[in-house]
Amino acid sequence: MLLTPTIKDYSWGRVGSSSMVAQLLSPVKGSTISEDTPYAELWMGAHPSGSSTLPSGQSLLSYITQHPDVLGYQVSQKFGNSLPFLFKVLSVEKALSIQAHPDKPLAEILYNKDPLNYPDDNHKPEMAIAVTPFEVLCGFRSLDQIQKFIDEIPELRSIIKISRLESSKDLQQAFSELMNCDSKEVALQIVKLLASGDNIPEFELIHRLNKDFPGDVGILCVYFLQHFTLAPGQALYLPANEPHAYLSGDCMECMANSDNVVRAGLTPKFKDVDVLTTMLTFKSGNEWVLQSEELEPGRRLFKPPVEEFAVEVFDVSI
Repeated sequence: MLLTPTIKDYSWGRVGSSSMVAQLLSPVKGSTISEDTPYAELWMGAHPSGSSTLPSGQSLLSYITQHPDVLGYQVSQKFGNSLPFLFKVLSVEKALSIQAHPDKPLAEILYNKDPLNYPDDNHKPEMAIAVTPFEVLCGFRSLDQIQKFIDEIPELRSIIKISRLESSKDLQQAFSELMNCDSKEVALQIVKLLASGDNIPEFELIHRLNKDFPGDVGILCVYFLQHFTLAPGQALYLPANEPHAYLSGDCMECMANSDNVVRAGLTPKFKDVDVLTTMLTFKSGNEWVLQSEELEPGRRLFKPPVEEFAVEVFDVSI
């Protein structure tokens, strides 16, 4: 079945033909690439926020609703008459928001309470496979490392009131103090931090984020969240309720069929700080790279601990 993807032009996407999304779109019949437009995401799936379309012009979502048998018996029995996963390609020029995705019970609560900002009642575990070097913030650093930053960076210490981080509850308090700090105070401390010179920890990233999001509280999340870069072919698995932000590069994503995002920084979109600071697991120092299983030469399987999806990767050069 030939499908045409949905394209999202979010402001953080790479612009014009520099975007991998645009490069994948350009062979599609009738497509033209604007060199002034950000091409952020390519969606292949059947979500109401952006369903793929058939050659007839009918949406894949509508087609599956009318012909649920195309899903197969096992999928229909487990997930009802809906495609359980959503596949994307992301091309990231500047940081996405500080965010997390809700588990199923919380997704149902958020959707019923605020369907405008939470468009479905599903959870959204997701996996990103790097196509180019893919820079991320993901999960909390170790308590010792966060404590060291608080002790050594006076601008951060002026915001965080708790003196010692010895447990996940302490981490929640410290992170909540940061995310709920007065925005003018945060902006002032970021100005002072950058004025102290380029020898501060994570200076390059702090400077880059401040250029795109001046004075935003998400900038100081750098001192709480792990910062690393996936090499091409490496994968990252994100279960529900874990903080992250993609910073730069290209990746393929697969996730449960949901568009639920709880945001709290580095974004002009709706922020839900109270929800974010209560939903997170506050686990620290975790390993996030997902290992693959080699099925045969040139064929690998990434299988996260979820039922909705797994991804096989083929090396066509072999």
